This record gives sequence, structure tokens and C-alpha cells, in this order.
Amino acid sequence: LSQLAADQPVVLAPKTSSYQRWADALANYRQLPTVQAERAYWQQVVSEPVNELPVTPGIEDQRYQHTETLTVSLDSEMTRALLQEANQCYHTQINDLLLTALLQVVRDWVGGDGIRLDLEGHGREALFDDIDLHSTVGWFTTLFPVHLRQTAGDMGEQIKRVKEQLRTIPHNGIGYGLLADEQADQPSAEILFNYLGQFDQTTTQTEGLAWSFDNVGECVSDQLSRRYVLSINSEVSQGQLQVVFDYHQQQLTSSTVQQLATAYRQALEAIIGHCLQARGGYTASDFPLATLSQAQLDSLMVQYPTMVELFASTPMQQGMIFHSQLAAASGVYMTQLQMRLSQLDPERFKRSWQQLASHHPVFRTAFISQPEGDVLQLVQAAVTLPWTTHDWQHLSDAAQQQTLADLLVEERATPFDFAQPPLMRLVLIQLSADQYQFIWTHHH
Repeated sequence: LSQLAADQPVVLAPKTSSYQRWADALANYRQLPTVQAERAYWQQVVSEPVNELPVTPGIEDQRYQHTETLTVSLDSEMTRALLQEANQCYHTQINDLLLTALLQVVRDWVGGDGIRLDLEGHGREALFDDIDLHSTVGWFTTLFPVHLRQTAGDMGEQIKRVKEQLRTIPHNGIGYGLLADEQADQPSAEILFNYLGQFDQTTTQTEGLAWSFDNVGECVSDQLSRRYVLSINSEVSQGQLQVVFDYHQQQLTSSTVQQLATAYRQALEAIIGHCLQARGGYTASDFPLATLSQAQLDSLMVQYPTMVELFASTPMQQGMIFHSQLAAASGVYMTQLQMRLSQLDPERFKRSWQQLASHHPVFRTAFISQPEGDVLQLVQAAVTLPWTTHDWQHLSDAAQQQTLADLLVEERATPFDFAQPPLMRLVLIQLSADQYQFIWTHHH
């Protein structure tokens, strides 16, 4: 439409992979050992007890003609906070917060220490390097069971617990549908949850298209049987999170669902408020290349509050650290670069090095030895460079050379603390009005 509006020839985007090709790829994907290995995971999930919702008993007619819906919304400011700020606290995704609120509400409604529900996803998973689905027309979806457990502790602990449980789901649940024929005899969940995304971002007014919110009638036949007692669908449209509760009007009363919907909105608002005020932090799934318990990670976050990345060291790095600690005063693996500079602006030169450290994570990396012998690389958001200046203009040339030689030996003999980045020291010496000596000592 934008091309037509600009009186330009219409050039369509390149074709992406077909639905048929995706189906064929999934059939082959199902046979992979990694997918077959998911059986034990899914069998464990579906073996968890299903929460029996307090519904009116004896209702056999489950057709959609008995369906009612109720919608609650977050206001625009609360929705903006949910989308743009709240997830920064515990490095969550929106589903982590939406499902934490649902866990709280259902637990208060039916009791127990957890809930079993089915989760619906978009299904366009990036499983294959040679398949691109972003413009492929078709109905892609995933449907899979999830069991979320309540945990002791404050709201922050609950958010982190839900986040970590969701991160254990392999490949966003797509494997369950591929193996679902083997789980058919297990009782199904009574609750379905689906976050559809931000509809406001899919079109813009400049493209000549906008969402219409007029009623277009029912999406399914009223003779179709309902699968779930309660279906909850959420989306962001017109700048607000809309949460739709879909239920059987003879199994659940409108007042019950109204109470649930109100409680859900209040729980979600409380979670957002907590995330805007709490200090927050990471969870173990944020660092898949480092094997740490949550307690170990929490301890590191206390010691390194500006930590942004964590991963294992290579065997060569660990060997260098071992030899450096074995003979700390030997200067092994100490690298020293020196150069003569002229016409230098010392402050600008210092700022340039600080900018270099801000740009490259390697200059902000600590090496943390674990009790079991592993060494982790921990990257901080910022470091202050160890920068030393000397003014030797009053010394003779011979005295400058001797003092420089002594300083070089001292720098090489001074070991680095691997737990305190950066693993380098910088020295700038003014020799005369326009001559400087620069020393960069760093660990190899």
C-alpha cells in the first residue's frame, strides 16, 4: 500500500518457506534423538495432578453456544510499564509476569501449591537454518502442558521461580505436539492461557491499514465442544493489555469469573509495581554457559552488582590462571607495552582508554574461581581503569631511564587480582613539555 500511495511499482517481498515444507521438516525433526529425549520431560509434566476447578457438577453439554466472555484491561500507563520497564527487573519475558499473576489467582481460588494448565504459543519456532516463516501464510501454533509450582518467599522469589520453570520447557513446547499421541491417556488441563502479542505493532496508519475492533461474529461454531473450563487470552491492543476470560456459563457463574478477572488484574498490577521498585537480579537460566545454583548466583550478584554476563573459561585460560597463581611474583603471562608519545592531550588520552573499556567486554571481565575448581568469566557493566600519572620533568635523562627501568620491573612483578577487572594497568609519565612515556601492563 505504501508503494501504491507513493505511485511506485509494486514489488513484493521475496517468498518465504511454504507451509508444506515446514510440515515436512517437522516430520523429520520428530525423529531426532534430541526430540525423542523429550519424552521423559513431557511424561513428567502430564503426570502432575490437574487442578479440579470448583464448577457446577453434572454439566454434560459442553458446546460453545454456552460460552460467555469477560474482559479486563490494564490502563495505558500500566501497560507501558509492563512492556517497557517491568521485565528489566528480573530479566523476564512478559509471559513470566502474566503467568505469575495467574498462579497467584488460581492458587487462592482452588488451593494447592501449584497449577497445571495448557499454554498456547505462536508456533513459528526457529528450528531450521534453511526455513524462513516470517511471511508465510498459515496457522502456526503450539499447545503444551505446563505445571507451575508456588514457592515460599516474597513476590520476587515467585517471579524468579515461574521464570525458571518456564525456561525448562524445551524449544518453547513444540516437541509436545509432535509426541502428543503417546500422552493421550493422561487427563488434560482445565485452563488454557495464551498471550497473543502486541497487535498495535503489526500495522501502522502510514501503511494504510489499522486494526478494526468491530464485532465480526463468532470465531468457531457454537456446536463445537469446549475443551477447557476456562480459557484466558491476552493481547495488547489500542495501547492496553486486554485479558479475555472465556468460560462455560453453566459451569462457572459470571460473579465467580468477575472475581477471578478482578483478582488477576490486581495481582498483575501488584507484580508490575514490585518490578518497578525492586532491585531485581538474574536467575540461573540467564547464564546457560555457567553451571550455577541460584544461591551461588545470588552471592555473585552481591559481590558484583553491575554484572551483565557470566560464562565458563576456556581450558587455556584456566591453565594461564593456574600458572599465574602458582608463581605469582614470576611475571609469567604478564605482557608489557611501552611507547613514547608527543603532542599529547593527557586527559583526552585517558578518556579514550576508558571509552575502549566501556566498548569491549574483555576489558570488564573478572575470572572467578569456584570451589569445585571451575573458573567463570564475569563481565561487569562498567569498570574504572587503574590509571597512574607521573611527572618526571625535574629528573635528568639518566635518572628518568633508571626510574623507568625500576618501574617496569615493579609493574611486571605486581600480580593481578583475577577477581577484580580490568586485568591491566596504565601509566602515563610526562618527561618534558611535549614528551610522554606510556606503559600498558596487562595479563595475557
